[in-house]
Amino acid sequence: MPAKNSTKLYIENSFYHLYNRGVEKRIIFLDQQDYFVFLSYLKQYLLPLDKNKLTEKLTDPDISYKDRDKILKSLRLNNFASEIKLIAYCLMPNHFHF
Repeated sequence: MPAKNSTKLYIENSFYHLYNRGVEKRIIFLDQQDYFVFLSYLKQYLLPLDKNKLTEKLTDPDISYKDRDKILKSLRLNNFASEIKLIAYCLMPNHFHF
């Protein structure tokens, strides 16, 4: 376990083990939907985003307002696909590992 209040050096193109646990080891994934929502966030932030295709869809006159909002939200979000490559993950009821 890393020492508290220590400075970590992060080296480009290196591997890191990241984890997080619920406060007081409380359950953070209460049901199946919680797992799905968490994975959808991972997908949103870590999968490559085709900005050209999304922008092209915005020009479609038949697009619904709901779909337009989804596309605009996707284009505004930070996407880390070019910076972070997730090798493996594990989700457990009270914590997760990347």
